[in-house]
Amino acid sequence: GATMATMATDAPSEAMTTYYCVGTTYMNGNEHVAKRGRILLFTAVSDASGGTRLELRAVGRVKGAVYTLEPFCGGLLAGVNARLQLFQWVPRLDSNALGSSGASDKAPRGFDGDLRMLATQHGFITVLSTWTDGDRVLVGDMMKSISLVQLVNVKGANGSGASAAAADAGGGGGGGTGAGAGAGAAPSSTRLVNEHAWVSEQSDVAMREVCRDYGSMWTTASATLDSRHYLACENMYNLYTCRRDPNAVTDDERRRLEFVGGFHLGEHVNRFREGSLVMRASAASSGSISSLTPKLVFGCVSGMLGVVASVNHDEFAVLSRLQAAAIKVLQGVGDMPYNPWRKFVTSSRADECRNFIDGDVVESILDMSRDDAERVWAEATAMYGRNGGGEAAAPAAASVGGASMELPTVLSSASAMLKYVEEVSRLCH
Repeated sequence: GATMATMATDAPSEAMTTYYCVGTTYMNGNEHVAKRGRILLFTAVSDASGGTRLELRAVGRVKGAVYTLEPFCGGLLAGVNARLQLFQWVPRLDSNALGSSGASDKAPRGFDGDLRMLATQHGFITVLSTWTDGDRVLVGDMMKSISLVQLVNVKGANGSGASAAAADAGGGGGGGTGAGAGAGAAPSSTRLVNEHAWVSEQSDVAMREVCRDYGSMWTTASATLDSRHYLACENMYNLYTCRRDPNAVTDDERRRLEFVGGFHLGEHVNRFREGSLVMRASAASSGSISSLTPKLVFGCVSGMLGVVASVNHDEFAVLSRLQAAAIKVLQGVGDMPYNPWRKFVTSSRADECRNFIDGDVVESILDMSRDDAERVWAEATAMYGRNGGGEAAAPAAASVGGASMELPTVLSSASAMLKYVEEVSRLCH
């Protein structure tokens, strides 16, 4: 199986049912690109021995390898080779009316139903990852970095809804027409909606690209952090973040994802998942002195697990100073310098590590001797424009860039710093 997902259906003709979806592919020895694949739907049923087994309930055939599956807006979203495809679950009572737009012409005897394709988005090299958020999908492409795709309503092949979608996504009606002509004639069961989107004649929805990162990144995994910020990993073991500006002045700026942060992880990430490694109460309800909130867990090819957490701007400033101070005190393995190792470097760009905090470096403060920990505290407070004055030193104000910056309470003493780092570690682990 290439990928797995779960999907719940509540069609009028059937009770709520959870399906376990598995994507597969067939590869012949002389093929460089998979041309055949299947989407298998299973349900969990009880057997005679009192246990549970998976029973195959539906099969949808696709033209390529199924790299990713996600439930999306009541349907099933699949990344099939260079296409993003949305399928609708059709119960058996209606499956005979699928016609040529369905994944197969008729549900086989004994199956619950079939998958009908509603819309297809083209314009990718290989769709390796998808992350759904409401009616939007973040797509990680094998060579074309990340892009944001939205599900939209269309009124018809010649209606105003289709024309509006074409103008928005294709940069004008002429651009959409030219792309359609270059791609060849559309199948009789689909119609062109915009530059890269085809929609079934039986459907009133389509997908269109909202924005993308125009850099060349060989993306291995991607995730949505919030409505404007996105995280991805690429094949040279770097994490990077992009930001969307929906209020930009020009259309070109609104359609562009801006690169805002890079970090060399040194591991190949193949999946992000929402959550954390530990169950915990919210920072506010637990009386935490840190705003740090775990958002994502990631898994690597080597078996390593990691956590991505968000912090507010003020706490990021504190953590970045603690990290810089710890790097000065720590002795690297083989005297290897830290900053060059974390530098973001790909085949097409190089950038200093920015807008990321290395949690392992910050947590290493807890393993230091008391003298080294006080050195870290002194270095961190000096970055606020003052020198450490011993354990009993009181907070002071400093002038940074012409503005007054108050020394944070968590850095009022070495003991306060250690308590704060312990809290950060607890929130992540």
